[in-house]
Amino acid sequence: MYTEHELVDWAFPYKHICLTGGEPLDQDLKPIFGEAAVRSQQSDTQFHVETSGTVLSDTLTIRRHGSLWICVSPKPGYLSSAIDRADEIKVIVPGLGPGDGWPTLDDALGWARNGKLVYLQPRNRRLEIDRDSLMYVQDIVREHPELRLSVQMHKILKVQ
Repeated sequence: MYTEHELVDWAFPYKHICLTGGEPLDQDLKPIFGEAAVRSQQSDTQFHVETSGTVLSDTLTIRRHGSLWICVSPKPGYLSSAIDRADEIKVIVPGLGPGDGWPTLDDALGWARNGKLVYLQPRNRRLEIDRDSLMYVQDIVREHPELRLSVQMHKILKVQ
């Protein structure tokens, strides 16, 4: 177990720190950001939090001069307040369907029209790209250029 000081000390040579995996907002990140705020006055380190949007946290309100970037990949049960605070939204497709709790294409288009960066990411198999999902998402993005394509590069490169 590391203290906030030890974690920040380890991470601060890096210019981009991404907190992801599981649900990072299930943790109290305020102590880490508090420790990092002291350090970031002498650094231009960018923090990036990737969340499902199902947990509302004070962390989403921390904006230290734009150094916190919030990516919401909305899962069933996502909160509209998390979407409001997002810098970018990554929608998993397929999953764009009414009634299943996933955002719809209309949601994605509405968020994009409201100025959000909205990426559609094809749902893939565990270790490889699902080509049908990729083609489906490419067709949507061609039809709706306000949406963007996101891919899981590690699956394309076949690395874990």
